[in-house]
Amino acid sequence: MQGALNARIGVDTLKMRSDWNFGDRKMWTARYLDEFVNECVEARDNFYHKWWSKEVKENRSLLYTVRSREKLLVELIDMLHFLVSALHLFDAPCSTIIETLADKDIGEVIHDDVAAYYLLNNLIGEAATQWRPLLLIKPMRSLFRYFGMDDMAIYNVYEMKHAANIKRQEDGYSVETKTETDNESIEQRLGGNSGRA
Repeated sequence: MQGALNARIGVDTLKMRSDWNFGDRKMWTARYLDEFVNECVEARDNFYHKWWSKEVKENRSLLYTVRSREKLLVELIDMLHFLVSALHLFDAPCSTIIETLADKDIGEVIHDDVAAYYLLNNLIGEAATQWRPLLLIKPMRSLFRYFGMDDMAIYNVYEMKHAANIKRQEDGYSVETKTETDNESIEQRLGGNSGRA
């Protein structure tokens, strides 16, 4: 699905791997991971991390807790879109990517929102400085697992967000006219499946 969306937007990530030169693949990997970082920051903004805010100052127990699980899950899916796009360009054998995705050792076990917040911070640094998309898979799986998302749930939300992204393209996606209405619709649908909040 992501490859088809990328091609529709004008960057055929699936074909690029074999047909484009290394410099182009490296440039697009960097672009996708830059956007992954931007989505990480948006995901991090779903935590009460501003200790100077009124909410946190009045209730210290809020610091580093999730404000909206549903918004956070949509941001995690947005991160996944860019990670998958970067993986399309990666010149590791497909079997290596599949083995990494299927690995039952999901990586770091997260026990609370504070750990999830700091894992997102680590992802920002890793993606911004290393540009090694395979290293991002396990931390992403850890975050999804912590927020109660198994592989089927991830796929279902990915599919919802994919449909919203296709609709945005059909409507002539523009930064100036984009709204969050489609994301809010997904968040409402997720609200009925709440796990941790």
